[in-house]
Amino acid sequence: QTSDSASADLQEPWIGRSVVEDPDMGLLKPAKVESGSAPKRANVGLFECRPTGAMYLLVGG
Repeated sequence: QTSDSASADLQEPWIGRSVVEDPDMGLLKPAKVESGSAPKRANVGLFECRPTGAMYLLVGG
């Protein structure tokens, strides 16, 4: 159940949109896909490496 919940969070449209539209997030896209079974906490940690507007969306969301 936990893995399913995390996977659903990673598939949120606004998350994918922020990754695709932000050039700086491009290199993080593969990492996000690979961590599909990881907790949402770990996914957010990847984006914290780059303090961009998308990061604040992830934290605020």
